[in-house]
Amino acid sequence: MIKRKKNTLPEAGLETAEAVFGGNPILDNIVRLIGSFGFNQIVPPPIAEEKIFTQDRALERHFGQNIIRIDHPSEHLVLSPTQLLNVFKLYSQNLKNRGPFVAKWFYISPTVRSEGNQFTISHELGVFVIGEDGSLANIELINAVTQVFSGLGVKESIAEITSRGCKACQTNYREVLRDYLDKTETVLCGNCRRDMAGENILSVFDCQTQTCRSVLMSSPQLIDFLDDSCRTTLVDALETIDGLEIPYVLNANLSNHLAEEKILFRINVPGGTEEKVLGAGGNYSKLISRHFGEGAAPMLGFFTNLEELVQAVPEDRRTPLNAVEVFIIPLGVIACRRALALYRELRDAGLKVAEAMLGNQSIKHQLKEAADHHSEIALIVGQKEAMEETVILRDMRSGMQELFTNERVLDEVKKRLGK
Repeated sequence: MIKRKKNTLPEAGLETAEAVFGGNPILDNIVRLIGSFGFNQIVPPPIAEEKIFTQDRALERHFGQNIIRIDHPSEHLVLSPTQLLNVFKLYSQNLKNRGPFVAKWFYISPTVRSEGNQFTISHELGVFVIGEDGSLANIELINAVTQVFSGLGVKESIAEITSRGCKACQTNYREVLRDYLDKTETVLCGNCRRDMAGENILSVFDCQTQTCRSVLMSSPQLIDFLDDSCRTTLVDALETIDGLEIPYVLNANLSNHLAEEKILFRINVPGGTEEKVLGAGGNYSKLISRHFGEGAAPMLGFFTNLEELVQAVPEDRRTPLNAVEVFIIPLGVIACRRALALYRELRDAGLKVAEAMLGNQSIKHQLKEAADHHSEIALIVGQKEAMEETVILRDMRSGMQELFTNERVLDEVKKRLGK
């Protein structure tokens, strides 16, 4: 049963990822890395209709005890514990205007869960391929996710992969599994015994009870019941992943609470005495079809907790991925105005530029920031330089400084950068 929370939100509110990680270049690195694989960032709405999480068994089972209701005079709304359905709703709206298309999207969004009288605010990173679910689409998603982790310096990650087949595969397998579980029903938990009696019998693989997990380790494997199409899709994906040298293992009993068919995967990283799950993904088309109709476009997705991902990034990789070529250092209000114009000129010229214009920071502090960004050149604009329309160019490697007029500085910067 859904807990209809009316508690006020914590004083911190729904903080954006930028507010939480704004001083940490890892967030920029994540966005840059995902974008390099052709995924575009979207901003889904933070709320959803309550009935989504009360009338869908899978969603209720996974989120039902932790959602937070929003008081509204005419609608029953909740803070979305996941943006999965909101993302597809955005896709559907685009579909009306564009016609069928394949979307590669990602988002970073705060999520709020209630546990007793406490609120937990975290951030969810979701990556999606919508409109295609063949082996190539699965490979593209898995490759992008693993390469992002690699680019962040998260070493030794390994993908666990399996297939839960399509509706036909599951129909053939369901009775075989039921016959097997009937012999061990007395040791199963109450939830699994209830699942056995209905069409949701495959949900037993989502159970975390150790006794149930032990029983299922010896159960018949669904991948042995895949039809030709599902088997070909899985084999093609595995062969390509192997060719890309992505470390993986085939885990026949792998489950994902909301990805109910076809290819499923999760990413594990070393975590003390055992591996830690850093994120999971798969095919969410069956869930989508229940809410948007049988003709809805297929949807692949991957989710990870941003806080946990950041913790997995080594200290020596918590710097900007791409060195900033030019760092602008303004000293004073008048200088900041000139620096803003200079920033645009350099960016328009295709240079990688950063600045530290706010906070009244000292030149020593700003030079340190330039060094942290691995900038080759720092452009210093003081009050005097701003009034005289000049700029001090500092070579960050040698420490040598020279004065140039505004008209000459861009050409000089490009020359020194070899552009």
